[in-house]
Amino acid sequence: DHEVAETAIHAALTGHLVFSTLHTNSAVGGFARLVDLGIDPRMIGSAFNIILGQRLVRKLCDVCKKERQTTPEEHTLIQRIMGKPVAIDSLCDAVGCEACGFSGYKGRMGVVEGIRVDDAVEEALLTDPRESHILEVAQSQDIPSMQQDGIMKVLAGITSLDELSRVLDLHT
Repeated sequence: DHEVAETAIHAALTGHLVFSTLHTNSAVGGFARLVDLGIDPRMIGSAFNIILGQRLVRKLCDVCKKERQTTPEEHTLIQRIMGKPVAIDSLCDAVGCEACGFSGYKGRMGVVEGIRVDDAVEEALLTDPRESHILEVAQSQDIPSMQQDGIMKVLAGITSLDELSRVLDLHT
Protein backbone atom coordinates (compact mmCIF):
# COMPACT_ATOMS: atom_id res chain seq x y z
CA ASP A 1 0.00 0.00 0.00
CA HIS A 2 1.00 3.67 -0.16
CA GLU A 3 2.26 3.83 3.42
CA VAL A 4 4.58 0.84 3.08
CA ALA A 5 5.87 2.01 -0.32
CA GLU A 6 6.56 5.47 1.04
CA THR A 7 8.38 4.04 4.06
CA ALA A 8 10.59 1.89 1.80
CA ILE A 9 11.35 4.88 -0.45
CA HIS A 10 12.32 7.06 2.51
CA ALA A 11 14.56 4.32 3.93
CA ALA A 12 16.31 3.99 0.55
CA LEU A 13 16.74 7.75 0.29
CA THR A 14 18.48 7.82 3.68
CA GLY A 15 21.10 5.32 2.50
CA HIS A 16 19.59 2.01 3.61
CA LEU A 17 19.74 -0.93 1.24
CA VAL A 18 16.11 -1.93 0.78
CA PHE A 19 14.81 -5.07 -0.90
CA SER A 20 11.09 -5.28 -1.49
CA THR A 21 8.56 -7.04 -3.69
CA LEU A 22 5.70 -5.83 -5.84
CA HIS A 23 3.26 -7.95 -7.77
CA THR A 24 3.52 -6.98 -11.44
CA ASN A 25 3.79 -8.81 -14.75
CA SER A 26 7.22 -7.43 -15.65
CA ALA A 27 10.09 -5.32 -14.40
CA VAL A 28 8.81 -2.23 -16.20
CA GLY A 29 5.42 -2.79 -14.57
CA GLY A 30 7.08 -2.03 -11.24
CA PHE A 31 7.43 1.63 -12.17
CA ALA A 32 3.73 1.96 -13.00
CA ARG A 33 2.78 0.08 -9.84
CA LEU A 34 4.81 2.47 -7.68
CA VAL A 35 3.17 5.48 -9.34
CA ASP A 36 -0.25 3.83 -8.83
CA LEU A 37 0.63 3.51 -5.14
CA GLY A 38 1.14 7.27 -5.02
CA ILE A 39 4.93 7.44 -5.19
CA ASP A 40 6.22 10.59 -6.89
CA PRO A 41 8.16 9.54 -10.04
CA ARG A 42 10.92 12.01 -9.09
CA MET A 43 11.61 9.94 -5.97
CA ILE A 44 11.86 6.66 -7.86
CA GLY A 45 14.97 7.77 -9.75
CA SER A 46 16.73 8.74 -6.53
CA ALA A 47 15.70 5.73 -4.46
CA PHE A 48 16.08 2.81 -6.89
CA ASN A 49 19.11 1.18 -8.49
CA ILE A 50 17.26 -1.55 -10.39
CA ILE A 51 13.85 -3.14 -10.71
CA LEU A 52 13.78 -6.87 -11.43
CA GLY A 53 10.99 -9.11 -12.65
CA GLN A 54 10.97 -12.87 -12.28
CA ARG A 55 8.88 -15.95 -12.88
CA LEU A 56 9.64 -19.50 -11.82
CA VAL A 57 9.87 -22.31 -14.36
CA ARG A 58 10.27 -25.99 -13.69
CA LYS A 59 13.68 -27.48 -14.51
CA LEU A 60 13.88 -30.53 -16.74
CA CYS A 61 14.81 -33.75 -14.98
CA ASP A 62 18.47 -34.46 -15.75
CA VAL A 63 17.79 -38.22 -15.68
CA CYS A 64 15.07 -38.43 -18.32
CA LYS A 65 15.01 -35.27 -20.45
CA LYS A 66 15.05 -36.10 -24.13
CA GLU A 67 16.67 -34.13 -26.93
CA ARG A 68 14.81 -33.69 -30.22
CA GLN A 69 15.02 -31.63 -33.41
CA THR A 70 13.41 -28.18 -33.42
CA THR A 71 10.42 -27.54 -35.62
CA PRO A 72 10.44 -24.68 -38.14
CA GLU A 73 7.81 -22.89 -36.00
CA GLU A 74 9.97 -23.19 -32.88
CA HIS A 75 13.01 -21.98 -34.78
CA THR A 76 11.07 -18.91 -36.02
CA LEU A 77 9.73 -18.19 -32.51
CA ILE A 78 13.19 -18.40 -30.94
CA GLN A 79 14.75 -16.15 -33.60
CA ARG A 80 11.97 -13.56 -33.11
CA ILE A 81 12.30 -13.50 -29.33
CA MET A 82 16.10 -13.34 -29.39
CA GLY A 83 16.06 -10.60 -32.05
CA LYS A 84 19.08 -12.06 -33.81
CA PRO A 85 20.10 -15.27 -35.55
CA VAL A 86 20.61 -18.15 -33.13
CA ALA A 87 22.16 -21.45 -34.22
CA ILE A 88 19.86 -24.14 -32.88
CA ASP A 89 19.24 -27.69 -33.99
CA SER A 90 17.64 -29.33 -31.00
CA LEU A 91 15.67 -28.73 -27.80
CA CYS A 92 14.92 -30.90 -24.80
CA ASP A 93 11.50 -32.14 -23.72
CA ALA A 94 10.17 -33.57 -20.47
CA VAL A 95 9.69 -37.34 -20.43
CA GLY A 96 9.13 -38.60 -16.87
CA CYS A 97 10.83 -41.23 -14.76
CA GLU A 98 11.00 -42.44 -11.15
CA ALA A 99 13.59 -39.78 -10.27
CA CYS A 100 11.15 -36.96 -11.05
CA GLY A 101 7.90 -38.65 -10.04
CA PHE A 102 7.07 -39.16 -13.72
CA SER A 103 6.57 -35.43 -14.26
CA GLY A 104 9.66 -34.81 -16.40
CA TYR A 105 10.68 -31.94 -14.15
CA LYS A 106 12.66 -31.65 -10.94
CA GLY A 107 13.23 -28.33 -9.23
CA ARG A 108 12.57 -24.75 -10.28
CA MET A 109 14.56 -21.75 -11.35
CA GLY A 110 13.86 -18.14 -12.17
CA VAL A 111 13.62 -16.47 -15.53
CA VAL A 112 14.43 -12.84 -14.90
CA GLU A 113 14.64 -9.39 -16.42
CA GLY A 114 15.70 -6.06 -15.07
CA ILE A 115 15.80 -2.36 -15.72
CA ARG A 116 18.56 -0.28 -14.18
CA VAL A 117 17.45 3.16 -13.08
CA ASP A 118 20.05 5.15 -15.00
CA ASP A 119 19.83 8.78 -16.12
CA ALA A 120 17.83 7.90 -19.25
CA VAL A 121 15.25 5.85 -17.34
CA GLU A 122 15.00 8.54 -14.67
CA GLU A 123 14.36 11.16 -17.38
CA ALA A 124 11.71 8.91 -18.97
CA LEU A 125 9.94 8.58 -15.61
CA LEU A 126 9.70 12.37 -15.40
CA THR A 127 8.73 13.13 -19.00
CA ASP A 128 6.73 10.12 -20.20
CA PRO A 129 6.31 7.32 -17.61
CA ARG A 130 4.41 4.95 -19.91
CA GLU A 131 5.75 1.39 -19.81
CA SER A 132 6.39 1.33 -23.57
CA HIS A 133 8.52 4.47 -23.37
CA ILE A 134 10.54 3.23 -20.39
CA LEU A 135 11.16 -0.08 -22.20
CA GLU A 136 12.33 1.78 -25.30
CA VAL A 137 14.74 3.91 -23.27
CA ALA A 138 16.02 0.89 -21.30
CA GLN A 139 16.87 -1.15 -24.42
CA SER A 140 20.29 0.50 -24.53
CA GLN A 141 21.10 -1.33 -21.27
CA ASP A 142 21.29 -4.65 -23.19
CA ILE A 143 19.65 -6.57 -20.35
CA PRO A 144 17.75 -9.61 -21.68
CA SER A 145 13.98 -9.62 -21.34
CA MET A 146 12.30 -12.36 -19.33
CA GLN A 147 11.40 -14.10 -22.60
CA GLN A 148 15.01 -13.94 -23.81
CA ASP A 149 16.35 -15.24 -20.49
CA GLY A 150 13.86 -18.09 -20.68
CA ILE A 151 14.86 -18.94 -24.25
CA MET A 152 18.53 -19.02 -23.21
CA LYS A 153 17.57 -21.56 -20.52
CA VAL A 154 15.60 -23.59 -23.09
CA LEU A 155 18.60 -23.59 -25.45
CA ALA A 156 20.85 -24.72 -22.59
CA GLY A 157 18.52 -27.68 -21.91
CA ILE A 158 17.56 -26.43 -18.44
CA THR A 159 13.83 -26.12 -19.14
CA SER A 160 11.53 -26.90 -22.03
CA LEU A 161 9.85 -24.59 -24.50
CA ASP A 162 6.50 -26.02 -23.36
CA GLU A 163 7.26 -25.06 -19.75
CA LEU A 164 8.40 -21.58 -20.74
CA SER A 165 5.21 -21.14 -22.81
CA ARG A 166 3.15 -22.21 -19.79
CA VAL A 167 4.70 -19.48 -17.64
CA LEU A 168 5.25 -16.64 -20.16
CA ASP A 169 3.37 -15.35 -23.16
CA LEU A 170 5.87 -16.01 -25.94
CA HIS A 171 3.69 -14.74 -28.75
CA THR A 172 3.66 -11.02 -27.94
